[in-house]
Amino acid sequence: MPDKVWLGIDLGTSGCRLIAIDDSNQIVHQTQSSFKSNQPYPVPPEQWQCVVELLRQCVAALAGFDINAIAVDATSGSVMLCDVDGQPLTEMLLYNDTCAHLQSQQLKDIAPADSGAHGSGSGLAKLLYLQQHHDLPENYYLTHQADWISSQLTGKTGMTDYNNALKSGFDPQLMQWPDWLTALIPEKHLPNVVAPGTVIGEMPLALMRDLNLQQTTSPKIVAGTTDSLAAFIATGAHQIGDGVTSLGSTLVLKLISNNAVFAPEFGIYSHKLGDHWLIGGASNSGGAVIRQFFSDSQIVALTEQINLSQSPPDYYPLPTIGERFPVADPNKSPQLTPRPASDSLFLHGLLNAIANIEQQAYAKLQQLCGTTLKSVRSVGGGAMNPVWTQIRQQKLTVPFLPVFNTEAAYGTALLAKEGLQIFDEDNHG
Repeated sequence: MPDKVWLGIDLGTSGCRLIAIDDSNQIVHQTQSSFKSNQPYPVPPEQWQCVVELLRQCVAALAGFDINAIAVDATSGSVMLCDVDGQPLTEMLLYNDTCAHLQSQQLKDIAPADSGAHGSGSGLAKLLYLQQHHDLPENYYLTHQADWISSQLTGKTGMTDYNNALKSGFDPQLMQWPDWLTALIPEKHLPNVVAPGTVIGEMPLALMRDLNLQQTTSPKIVAGTTDSLAAFIATGAHQIGDGVTSLGSTLVLKLISNNAVFAPEFGIYSHKLGDHWLIGGASNSGGAVIRQFFSDSQIVALTEQINLSQSPPDYYPLPTIGERFPVADPNKSPQLTPRPASDSLFLHGLLNAIANIEQQAYAKLQQLCGTTLKSVRSVGGGAMNPVWTQIRQQKLTVPFLPVFNTEAAYGTALLAKEGLQIFDEDNHG
């Protein structure tokens, strides 16, 4: 029998990426393509054509393999409306589109404080906007970006996963569209919600022929997740107490817990992962503050001059006024003075201060969820700085584990292969 592969497809704002893994979770093929549209974002048919192009490349490259299952991840909060046959009725509003500002203000008085539907990035706010700006038929569905691609792969509409549905107001604790929402939007317009990793259909024979996919069984299509959740899965973190720190422009922390935490006053949110929860938050501090003072090459050179036995100055680096996590203070001012004459000592102070924020942030997460931090994996540009890693390790005092992969498409391929058993120790590959 042919060897099997599992595919993960990652939809972003500028293009899409595909990764295929084998039975040992090793990558056997990967490819990517940029959208060609000059528009701020491509129309859904162009997104689908990009996926088809990558699938054809994959089929040609993996002749002799059988594609067992495919899953799709995409940006969270990116939505449009489709008819019952999966045909787009509106434009797709991406996660960073702020056109639904008025609708998000309306939701402030309706949605509970801990709902994921708050903010201009809300899928629910965008749904209200689209309803008000389009002449719609009696039957239509709210459709997230990943849902639409999955519907093209299956020929079935009206399905989503509970991670993509979170910003549209789905309640992952009760596992239902809440009553306050269905009083606002008739439930017939809301998709059926399943767990990520659930088989939602099979690829139709017509599409298999179009892709020149010659195998005796149709690939299963599996419910995917959001791009950030897929990237987390890719790291290899899977046990209760595993944490992942992203040291990018901002400082983002996530921790696997048995308990959900919804604390908007601290900027803390939770995503459901089977029987577990992924809780986290994002500080306004991070690499963007450091780059206000130093280029990447300067950071590398100055890092080599840092003397860890020297006490650094005490800072709270913020790009502008305001912090959201682990301190919720919209009026918190950046603390970046006094600046010493030595640039390496100044950089030492910035790195140490952000490590202090990371330490405080994990302490806040542990306090609220009752889960002890047991390990940390680090991603983002700052993870490559060995001195910063040493500073952080001294403060967190838990093992720093290697990251298996950082690509969202890889995490989605794992989801296609293993479902949420990824987070079961006995089934982890």
